[in-house]
Amino acid sequence: KISLMWGVGLEVATLVGFSAFLGHLFPVFHDFKGGKGVATFLGVTSALYWQIGAGFIASWVFVALIFRYSSLSALLSCLIALALVWKGSQSAIIVSCYLMMVVFIYIKHRENIINLIAGKEKKIGNYFHKKRDKVFFATKVGCISFKEKLNFSKKIIQSQINNSLKNLKSEYIDIVQLYNPYFNDS
Repeated sequence: KISLMWGVGLEVATLVGFSAFLGHLFPVFHDFKGGKGVATFLGVTSALYWQIGAGFIASWVFVALIFRYSSLSALLSCLIALALVWKGSQSAIIVSCYLMMVVFIYIKHRENIINLIAGKEKKIGNYFHKKRDKVFFATKVGCISFKEKLNFSKKIIQSQINNSLKNLKSEYIDIVQLYNPYFNDS
């Protein structure tokens, strides 16, 4: 743990991280109106518990791939991280700091939560729609998982490209990768 290398206990390091989190949510120099709470939460978590930080990222990506909502991914990943800290920590101070961070994140994201419930939250892909000329899109086709049979037929490739175009809200893909998890170069 980084905190232990500096001679600071984990509880003190958590309190410092919590202070940094509050400073990002309520910055003095911006009339106490801020953001980036989830990013700061991830930074604090990664510094104190790198495994939970990695789990946060993995859960964010997993939820984003399934539902395509960044806000939902962040909110669920914060809950998962809180549960892991709660399960693994013996300190009421550490658990309390994490609980307060998650509560603040949910309060700050209440509009996103309302939009998610109402079906009005913007999906990942909608963001890039208006910035298409500034990004490159890549997709993979063929065998998407180990459970599927290898299939590079025209019908399958067209179907997979059309799904990517629809999800990305784009008229074209810049890079198409033929994916084969069974490839063996020996």
